[in-house]
Amino acid sequence: MTTYEVANLKPEDTFRTNLMLDSQFLICPSNCHLGNEVLKALKEWQFTQVYCEEETQQQSAPSEKKEKSPEEKKEAAKEKIASFETEEVSSQFIEQTENPALKKIKEEIHIATADFSKIQTDDPIILEEAATRVYNSYMSYINQIYQRYATHRELNYDEIYGTVGLLCDFVAENQNIVLRISPSQETYTKNVIVSHSMISTVLAITIGYKLKMTEGKIRELGTACLLHEIGQIKISPHLYMNNRVLTPAEKAQINTHPIMSYNILKEAKFPLSLQLAVLEHHERENGTGYPRHITGEKITTYSKIIAVACSFEAITAPRQYKDERTTYAAMIELLRNEGNPYDPIVLKALLLCLSIFPIGSYVYLSNGKIAQVVDVNDNDPKNPIVKIHGETDEYGKAKILKTSDSSVKVVRALDKKEKADFLSSVKNQSAE
Repeated sequence: MTTYEVANLKPEDTFRTNLMLDSQFLICPSNCHLGNEVLKALKEWQFTQVYCEEETQQQSAPSEKKEKSPEEKKEAAKEKIASFETEEVSSQFIEQTENPALKKIKEEIHIATADFSKIQTDDPIILEEAATRVYNSYMSYINQIYQRYATHRELNYDEIYGTVGLLCDFVAENQNIVLRISPSQETYTKNVIVSHSMISTVLAITIGYKLKMTEGKIRELGTACLLHEIGQIKISPHLYMNNRVLTPAEKAQINTHPIMSYNILKEAKFPLSLQLAVLEHHERENGTGYPRHITGEKITTYSKIIAVACSFEAITAPRQYKDERTTYAAMIELLRNEGNPYDPIVLKALLLCLSIFPIGSYVYLSNGKIAQVVDVNDNDPKNPIVKIHGETDEYGKAKILKTSDSSVKVVRALDKKEKADFLSSVKNQSAE
């Protein structure tokens, strides 16, 4: 093992084997330049040493620089000042000239939202279909934001914050419908990062409202959550889109993404609170998280919320190397909070948002019927409000029932196969 002092490293350094922070955390893959971003992060967070697992030789790119004369230094300084002025003008122009693809998507968001607001029925199927169009337009927006940064290195805080504000409003007004929506497995598999970011952002916003955060704070939270995975675009896609469990070295490389996301937001001059939110979203209350292994009192509130939203989504999401679990199973796992990795206040807020049987899940009732959870009973989270399949009330509308321990109650959630079979039978009945 070879140890290196961070103070002696240079951005152009490369290493013959992986450069590590510890046995799990990869700093720089073998034969890659260390780079300014990573080196700045190491120094800023006061890491003093890194190492390579095997004996290796640090290689620095040859330098062809020579000492400039006083006159040359003056001219260089003038050129630098001129370039700063040019960059400032260019930056202002970019902010005022929105790219056409993003503009088109934002128009689609406004149209889909306006169409939803015009609906006069309370039919849950019609409302959910219309809300899904709004949901999908925001998915397209996130995808475009990530693509734009990947190709042009552009992130406009004011623009994203404003659009997230519209999403916050939509979630606040239609929470019970939005929480029932999720991307199809095909859509999810096609773009894991975007799907994960969208679902996590909706959950984080919902938690923010339950915690009675101010509107401005909720928008900041939503903006941070929307971008918390943007560092993943600097990591090879085969690491998070494969059909196998990652090796320790590959997992360590994936674990660099919070630092990457932090650096991206920092360079784009996002507020410090958002920079820290993306940096710390994998930190845990008990210090078992990464990249800095800090404990609860040092983790920001935004990060605590994103951590819970992100984890809930990850448990329920389909992955090529694992089956997704039910939202009920995810809720139970998080509420157990074994080892106390999550903030209990945030977990309680999640429970009050979704109930033990989360909104959108399908359940067996004690009367033998199947129902879908459509709302939460704030006074009794284990007994949600459900829509009974195939039944209508006296007005011909879907029959809604408040479950309770003293009357009809939820027996259990349907598992993955039972849910698939049930939905398939419903679809076949509709086609007949």
